[in-house]
Order: sequence, then C-alpha cells, then structure tokens
Amino acid sequence: MNNKIKIGILASGQGSNIPSILQAIQEAKLNAEIVFLIANRQNSTALTLAQKFGIAHQLIRPDLFNSKEEYDAKLATEFWNKQTDLIILCGYTRIISLPLIKAYNNRILNIHPSLLPSFGGKGMYGNKVHEAVIKRGVKVTGCTVHLIDENIDEGPILGQAVTDISNFDTIDSVRTKVLQLEEKLYPHIIAQHANTLAPLDFSQLPYAVKELAGSGASGNSGISAEYYDDKQKEYAYSKNNKSAYALCDVGLKRKENADTVILTSDLRLMGVADGIGSAKEGKQTSRMIMSFLEKKWQNEGMFARLKSLDHGAWLRKMVIEANHSILNWARQSPNKVDIGSTLVIGLLDEENSEMYISNTGDSRVYLWRNNIMYRLTRDHSENFNPESGEGGALLFYMGGVQGAFGLDLFKLKLFPKDRLLFCSDGLLYATEDLIAQRFGQNLALKEFGQDLLKDAYDVGAPDNTSIVLLEY
Repeated sequence: MNNKIKIGILASGQGSNIPSILQAIQEAKLNAEIVFLIANRQNSTALTLAQKFGIAHQLIRPDLFNSKEEYDAKLATEFWNKQTDLIILCGYTRIISLPLIKAYNNRILNIHPSLLPSFGGKGMYGNKVHEAVIKRGVKVTGCTVHLIDENIDEGPILGQAVTDISNFDTIDSVRTKVLQLEEKLYPHIIAQHANTLAPLDFSQLPYAVKELAGSGASGNSGISAEYYDDKQKEYAYSKNNKSAYALCDVGLKRKENADTVILTSDLRLMGVADGIGSAKEGKQTSRMIMSFLEKKWQNEGMFARLKSLDHGAWLRKMVIEANHSILNWARQSPNKVDIGSTLVIGLLDEENSEMYISNTGDSRVYLWRNNIMYRLTRDHSENFNPESGEGGALLFYMGGVQGAFGLDLFKLKLFPKDRLLFCSDGLLYATEDLIAQRFGQNLALKEFGQDLLKDAYDVGAPDNTSIVLLEY
C-alpha cells in the first residue's frame, strides 16, 4: 500500500507495544498512523497513553452489551467508521468473536509472549505464560506475531523472535527479555503485513455486523434458534414491519418431541425438521440438522454481504452438507445407528423480497396470498403421484442410511401481507381445509399459531406439531 495505513488498537492494560509502534512510524520504518484506540477496561493505562500521544481513544465496556458478538460488532463498526485498515492488539485479553473477525478478515494482528504453538491457548497471557515457560524448564522462549482467527492463538504465524533462558531467570527477567523482542518484531511484521493488503471498501460493512451493532446493550443478541424442549417452546420476533412466530409441541400421544424448529431473530432463516418416529435416532437427527444449519448461518451466511450471497446455492449446499455430516456420524458410530428426519427450510433474501425454500420428506410450506391458500411443497414418498401430490410411506429423508434423499429447491417472490406456514405433518391431522380457515381469520401470528395447535389437539394430537409462521 503506497498511502499510509490506518491502524486501530485494542488494549486492556498498559498497551506496552504502543510506544515501539509509534517510534517505528516516526522513524519511517512503518508507513502508518494510529487513528483510534479502544480499551475495554476503565483502568487501562493505554487510555492515558493514547491521550499523551494525541491518539483518538474510547472506553467501550463489554458489560453494557448482551453478548460478546454484540460487543465485537460495535468495535468493528467504530473502527470501520474511522476507515481503519488494520487492527493491532496490544495486551488485549478478550477473546475476539466472529463479527470482528469477519469484518476484518486477515487484518487483526496479535503478539503473543511465547513461541507458538507452545504455551498458547485459553488463559495463557502475560506472566502466566512466562511462569509456565520457567516451570517447564525450556531453554529458549520468545514472541510470536500471528493473525487472529476463530481459534485462540492458532491463527497463521507471521513472525517469531527467540531468546535464551538460563537457570537464573525469573518471571520478571523473562518478561523483560521477551518485551525487548516484541519492541523490534511487532512494528516490523506490521509493516510487512500492511504491504500485502488491498484497500478496503468502507461502504460494505457486512450486513450482520451492522445489525448487531445497531442493537446496542438493550437489543437482541444477534440470532437465536432454540429448540430443545420436549413439551412446548415458542418464539416470536419482529423486524422492519415483518414478524415471525414459531412453536414446537410434543402433542398428546408421543413421549418425546422429535421435531425441531429454527427461527433466527433476523427473520432470514426458518424451518422445521421432523425426526422420523420409526428411527431410533430420529430426534437426534432433526436436532443435528438444525444445529448444523444454525452454526453454518452464524459462521457464514449472516456475515455475507447481501449482494454477493447466492441464497439458493448457499441453501442447497448447506442442506447437502448437513446430510453428509449426519450420515458420516452414523457410519462411524460403533453401534448401528437408525437415523432419519424430514426438513423444510426457508432462507429470506430480504433485499430482493424473495424466499428460497428447500424441502425433503413430508414437512410442508403453505402460502396465504389474496385470501387463497397455496401448498408450495410436494411430499417425497414412495408411490408419489405428481398430479395429486400424494404418496405412500416416506422413502427419502435427511440423514438416510443409504445417503440418498429427495431435495427440492425453489424461489418465491414475496409481497406485503403474504403469510407463510412451515409445518411438520403433525399439524395435518387437522386437515388442510381447517388450516385455510385459520388463515382466513387474519389473526395475529401468535394467536394464529396457537389456534392451529389447538386444532391439532382437538383431533387427538397423535404426533409432534411444529409451526413456523412469517408475515411479510
């Protein structure tokens, strides 16, 4: 990079590496300027240091946020607004989460006071590292500059420096030796890495980071998708004049709930998985599917820039990967594992008002538009009749031991006041005609969902019932 890079600093304590970085800038060894410093502790002397050197600085306390993800989204936004190119950790002791990592991928550097991968990991910082080094009796130690990724002290190593240790060294003397190495190594590696970076487009902060940062200390902590409950669990979210409601109920005849629902609070991922009752691990299969999709959404989908995410391709890929993951788990089990689950899952492309829907098995999606109910999905069953949409016993299913399953994927254009119902087949004992009547009553979503469940109970609720409703 020909122009000066803009450096942001995160610090918890003394910020002991800051003077050496400033000296490298002054001596033209590092073509940069420090534009902003954030500390997470009120008593951090790094704040005093920033004031001394005229660096813009701010205390942002983590305890004022609902989650580490909200907090790190706030940090990402603050650095982004300052058009920061590179983030440098100077004695920062918090574990960094995905919002900041995704926003500044390969642009967060840390220096660790040991020769990684030795003496790294959770709880290994400061004097604890030097104490462990002396106790282990190693003859050399040093420092490591590395990139930050999702794993603690496991990001790619960019540089290391080494010093000898004698039998007379103490924690204090080792700390002094290592700090002298850090003062030379850190500015040098920062300069090297900065030269590899392309300019950032500061108009394109990842969508989910902005969403989290905007929620603040009193907002929702990102996405959630809780579903482990053997009786009834319900969820309701609203966003941008849209609302959604979900419930998952065991019914009257089953001992446990093998259904699983997912509804993310950003209203972008929703659906139902119905663990097959005849499979011993049907419940486990449906849980694993949704857990897999939730993690993939948190780690990939929700941080993608909306314009660059191919929603349909992403959804199809994730469903197939979920099936393979569960199938491999079953095959590697020492005992024969009987698994199976349906899946109907929707991914909302909010920017284009489109819903991508994938289904396998006999869980369904219905659309209510202009006082007409449409069934959007077909059942995947043996003896399937494409004209009537009906068939016999379920044949293809997620996590099937044969590894094969039916999979449909389609795109639906959404319009204001459209309503979608995702449901397991437990609701269908109440008949489609009754579902259409409930749609026509135009009730609030929670009341609508509860009435649908009541209808299932009125006919004996012989199966688990799961419902996800969206009003667009």
